[in-house]
Amino acid sequence: MKAKSELRAHRLSEHFTHVWLLTSDDDRCRSEEFLRGLELADFTKMLVVLKRADTDVTYRHAERFKKLSHSVFEFKTHRHRLLCFKTARGFVLTDGMKKQKSSRTRVSDAAVESTGRLASRFAKEGIYVE
Repeated sequence: MKAKSELRAHRLSEHFTHVWLLTSDDDRCRSEEFLRGLELADFTKMLVVLKRADTDVTYRHAERFKKLSHSVFEFKTHRHRLLCFKTARGFVLTDGMKKQKSSRTRVSDAAVESTGRLASRFAKEGIYVE
């Protein structure tokens, strides 16, 4: 029988201390699926930004990492976005997306709201898996 909450966070890798991947109720880890789908050059660029935030949890950069709402943040490369929320243990990655070629706007409000809801739910029910 499943527990009420199945929101789990596990480390991005053993080389990261403060960056976690969220696995949701349906046992999918959308951020990991997104990262695995990137081409090597794009994956490397994203890892550089993630490692910078892992090393300094106060890190902010207008072009590469910024706050979108109270608890939602966005890691950015030229063509890709990775949403996360901040916890006492660091950043929990929720979902990634490729920027639309014609779009000059930021991530959709619906995606930000969804990540905010996950942040609230994780604060109440989520667990970290070491």
